[in-house]
Amino acid sequence: MKRSWMTVTRFLVSTLLFLVTEGLSQAQLTIVNSKHLDFPEDTARVLLVETSRVVANEFRVRNPSDVEYPLSLVLGEKEEGYGTDSEGKVTLFLQVWSESKFVDAAVRLAIQSLADHKRVQRLSKEVLLRSDRSLPVSSGSLSRHDGFRRPRGPIDP
Repeated sequence: MKRSWMTVTRFLVSTLLFLVTEGLSQAQLTIVNSKHLDFPEDTARVLLVETSRVVANEFRVRNPSDVEYPLSLVLGEKEEGYGTDSEGKVTLFLQVWSESKFVDAAVRLAIQSLADHKRVQRLSKEVLLRSDRSLPVSSGSLSRHDGFRRPRGPIDP
């Protein structure tokens, strides 16, 4: 009797995990685990989905999928951290699986994903415009080429 109860429980937990992650594209979380380290893949996928939901709720984003982003998780790396390549693909590097490190990075990245490229450019221009209004003008700054064209008036949102 005990054995069949455990089998039913495992089946129900597996089914629940499948249903929770069903809406999540398998491409959403890519895992590179060349050292075959033990870690809960299903848990990682659920944590990534829940991160999107929690961040969307906190920042009042109507659709949690607007906060979702594809993530590559690389386990077994000496240097831990995360970064974005030139194509915008995000990779998280961990020595070993750590739920807290994974969630911390996932939350930070979800928050960063709220500011798309256009918004970042608009905000950067606004900072430059405001600083130009506040700072004294030097002759060197008039011919400076730093990659940002200084707007002449208010920036449209």
